[in-house]
Amino acid sequence: MRTENHCQGIHSIEECLSCYNYGNGDKSMVEMLVKAAGECGETMLTADIIAFVMEGEVRFTVNDNDVRSVQLSGGQMVFMSLGSVLRYETLRQSIVLIMRLNGFAFQLCQDFELERLQGYTAKLNSEMRKTIHILEANDSVRHLAKGLARNYNNGLRCREYFRNEILNFFIMLRAYYSGEELGRFLSSLLSVDVLFSKYVRTNWMLHRSVGSLAAAMKMTPQQFTRKFHRVFGQAPYEWMQHERARMVYAEICETNKPLKEIVAQYGFPARANFNRFCKRFFGMNPGSIRKKKHKG
Repeated sequence: MRTENHCQGIHSIEECLSCYNYGNGDKSMVEMLVKAAGECGETMLTADIIAFVMEGEVRFTVNDNDVRSVQLSGGQMVFMSLGSVLRYETLRQSIVLIMRLNGFAFQLCQDFELERLQGYTAKLNSEMRKTIHILEANDSVRHLAKGLARNYNNGLRCREYFRNEILNFFIMLRAYYSGEELGRFLSSLLSVDVLFSKYVRTNWMLHRSVGSLAAAMKMTPQQFTRKFHRVFGQAPYEWMQHERARMVYAEICETNKPLKEIVAQYGFPARANFNRFCKRFFGMNPGSIRKKKHKG
């Protein structure tokens, strides 16, 4: 009887592969990475992520205006924000669980909004704010992560399952860690206004101008610019241009997309505009960037 149930379970998972909730690769909310010692890589984060090192030892370097590095071993995790350029180096053979948080309304539980953690981050000095803060997993959090990893490896890749497990993961964080620990862990997310920051970071690509983004948030351009500068520390147009540049650079270097497809995807009126943009931010045209990256 147990053998029959086991087979039925495998059959059910195979049927899931045709379901729209099934996800894989960089579109999946959860991904398991197995890396040999000495492997290196670089990617642009298209979602906020939690990286949980299950086994081994990994060095992460994040460039999000500041360049910061952190070294993790088994049972440790870090939070990293979308739009950052992430580089990794495995110091020993490693297994890393990635949880992508795109589309989540950040909330540790129904009764605890993230804004409540801002009091703890306000106490951090400027150097501490630049630090990537490590969170040590306790036994309960390790158990949840191991179950998630086991089901992923068994072929269960359902987005609804992932969503529920990530929500459970947040509840675990709220239950077992202090506000100070969580404030440090999520310090790169927390800002003067969490909801404002989250909306901008998630939706700015949908808008071609500062005025359009301001209107979407029901603010005048002047109100939006003042609040943006208070939250992000720079002018919105400048921030949007640099975010666009980082994403374009990742598309050129890390994908095989035809350049004309990148031109259309990022809203450049013509290839000439795209070339000027690349020369301004990277010092060379997109074709040269791609050739140099591949040679390197």
